[in-house]
Amino acid sequence: MSGRVVGFVLLNPHAAPWRLESLSVLPECMGLGLGKALLAHALDIARAAGQTDIAIAPIPTRWVFTCPAAPACWPMSPRR
Repeated sequence: MSGRVVGFVLLNPHAAPWRLESLSVLPECMGLGLGKALLAHALDIARAAGQTDIAIAPIPTRWVFTCPAAPACWPMSPRR
C-alpha cells in the first residue's frame, strides 16, 4: 500500500445519532482487515465524542459516490 489511499470512512457527526455514511476499500485491498480497521476507527472517534449509538445510512440501489475533493477516492467509487 506504501502510503497510498486505499480506503475511506465517512462519519456524519451532524446526525443524531451520528451516522456512518460510507465505508469503502479498493477491491485489490479487500480481505486485509482494512474495512474492519476503518470501522473501528470511526467507532472510536464517535465513542470519544460521547456517542453511544451509530446509525448506518441507507444506500439507494443506484447510488454513486464521487469524492471531488479527494481524487484518490475515485477508484473506489462504483461506476455504472
